[in-house]
Amino acid sequence: MIITDKLVSVIIPAYNEADIIEETLANLDYRWIKEIIVINDGSEDKTLELIKKYIVKIINFRENKGKGRAVEAGLKAARGEVIAIIDADLGESVREISKLIEPIIKKNADIVIGIVEIKGGGLGLVCWLAEKIVDIFTGQVMKAPRSGQRIFHRRILSDIMPLAQGFGL
Repeated sequence: MIITDKLVSVIIPAYNEADIIEETLANLDYRWIKEIIVINDGSEDKTLELIKKYIVKIINFRENKGKGRAVEAGLKAARGEVIAIIDADLGESVREISKLIEPIIKKNADIVIGIVEIKGGGLGLVCWLAEKIVDIFTGQVMKAPRSGQRIFHRRILSDIMPLAQGFGL
């Protein structure tokens, strides 16, 4: 279990995630998370109704603005010294984010990105392509540029803002 006196904020953008959002929220370790902000990004299903069952701050967009805008709204509302941005569809695997916060707390890293193995389907190709594009344009090799698990120290916000608008992040 993570023990920290730092204020940890978790930001969860959600768009039409009614089938999995409850599993994700139920599996968060609320002992070390001090603030959870869920941004309902204009969902047309029951996502908003399901989020309301949990003790979280809700930002509700009436229409879909895209992941970039949703995350940016969450970042503006977050008070934490340590901030996690996680996808709403992590389900039970959201428990793994506790492993990502430790390097931040111990000051060994300013940002930690989770790597989730994807098997089958078209996502493997999309991930490979994203890795190659990042390498071509930045010269940096990044193992999981599309990861839905990112934790960072607030001090790097000025380095990453503003976020891409629309549906990318």
